[in-house]
Amino acid sequence: MRLLEKSNNLLSRHGTNVRDFLLAAYRRQCGQHGWVSGPNDGYFFEYLCMHLHSAGRDNELKLLLLDFDWIQNKLEATSVLALLNDYQWLEDKDIERVKNVLSKGGLILLKNKQELAIQLLDNLWGDESLQDNKDIQALLYQAKEAAPDWQPAFPTLNG
Repeated sequence: MRLLEKSNNLLSRHGTNVRDFLLAAYRRQCGQHGWVSGPNDGYFFEYLCMHLHSAGRDNELKLLLLDFDWIQNKLEATSVLALLNDYQWLEDKDIERVKNVLSKGGLILLKNKQELAIQLLDNLWGDESLQDNKDIQALLYQAKEAAPDWQPAFPTLNG
């Protein structure tokens, strides 16, 4: 029997499972800054999104996948491929838009992870179909804070 199964069996006797126990323990460790401030311990950034999805916490997962600080921290701790894998857990048009940008800029991000903000801004900022999308706009404003010198290639209503 695998360790995870044994642990689940033991914890289930107490009304919980390993996943829920793990999420609660990491949440306490993250403190007031939430998941963004999680530890780079070789597990947290690699598997948090999978655990959130399997726990049925898809709304929380969506917020995380549209948070620039999370995306940047995950990218720094892992790779662009690991980051892209997290976007598989949800079927959502906003998630798909960000995933497409990350995929399109994958080679650039493999070479320089600090280009994340520029990739997001270059590919999403002037898109009129996103003007009323609060989640994407929040992501773009976070990216703009990370790249304050960035300017759109063509003037837009955004800035």
